[in-house]
Amino acid sequence: MRGGPPGEIAMKIDLKDVDSAQISIGPHYTSAKPPKGDGLCGGGRPPPKKGKLKAAAAPKPAEKPREYSFTRAARPSIPPSEMLTGMEIRLSNIRIIENGVTAMGPFGKKANLYMLSVAVDDLGGEPQSLTVKGFSDVMDGDSLPVDSSVYYWKMARKGDRTPGQIRLLASIVRSREAIRDFGNALVQLQKKDDYRRVANMVVAAMAPGAAGAEQALVSMANIIGSILGKLEDKPLYTTSLSFTDIHGDFDMLGEHTTRHDTGYVEMAVSLTVRDVGRAPD
Repeated sequence: MRGGPPGEIAMKIDLKDVDSAQISIGPHYTSAKPPKGDGLCGGGRPPPKKGKLKAAAAPKPAEKPREYSFTRAARPSIPPSEMLTGMEIRLSNIRIIENGVTAMGPFGKKANLYMLSVAVDDLGGEPQSLTVKGFSDVMDGDSLPVDSSVYYWKMARKGDRTPGQIRLLASIVRSREAIRDFGNALVQLQKKDDYRRVANMVVAAMAPGAAGAEQALVSMANIIGSILGKLEDKPLYTTSLSFTDIHGDFDMLGEHTTRHDTGYVEMAVSLTVRDVGRAPD
């Protein structure tokens, strides 16, 4: 090949025979005096200094894949409410808007009504409260003389466990017969196997993580209703209420009342919470 300007690298090809060709690529300088330097270091660049060769660095070990573990951060648990000293649920101001009776002549729309309530908490044991009351000749717009406690808990000793949840089922149903004297019948009912079986269902349904508390309370109400004679199939009023520490129902001290209205019956439900460390709102 024709050489280029001084200091420019050229390519030289020597053919020795037909069968093979030796191609060498190197510094072939076209100038008479090659520039200082050596090899492919380029013109003008000093050759590398002679010295001991450094050992090649050992290859880095392959990094292990990173492992991540996630631990749920500790959160403050719901306060166990050691300071709570008492809780009560009351039913009051029950007004019959429509008693479900069709007026017949001069007798007017009079109805015989029963009020049933069942309350249970998660402390174990049977339902803490069973309430049955009967009212005769109730007309539209009448108020029932009810202002009674349907659940009551009071700390007996320091350190007693407090309820974490309370369930209440309240119902008002019309009777097709005269109001019965059911006091003794209710006592006898609580000794029967059917009642004991349903009571155990209610307790099991209130255990942590369990379900079916409402259905168990309905079964309990049906058992109680069996001693009251002929009742209408459809109650005028039924409510199922739940009070829990998770929902914060026990955080509010003092008495807190809510009203419930179905179009047939309206009722006030009051929850009262007391403790020794805080003043009621």
